[in-house]
Amino acid sequence: MSQIFNADISKLDAIASPVFLSNIAANPAQPEEAEAMAMAMVRVYEDAAVSLAAMPVIAGRKSRLESFAGADTTYTIEAMMGDGRALQAR
Repeated sequence: MSQIFNADISKLDAIASPVFLSNIAANPAQPEEAEAMAMAMVRVYEDAAVSLAAMPVIAGRKSRLESFAGADTTYTIEAMMGDGRALQAR
């Protein structure tokens, strides 16, 4: 069982690491670029949740009240649990 889990984690690293590092290196000058880069990362996490964890999620933007303090925008992926509560990753 742990070998399967380790293999899946290495797939996630292979997907996320280059995108994450390129996002750090890019340091966008325009808000539109930053938004596009943030959404690209949200899609990476969404794909990983669905393809590696078999967990359907809803990707989106948090409301102003739910955003992190000082953040212009906070993005999230959320999965619904069996009891009707949402599990969030921000």
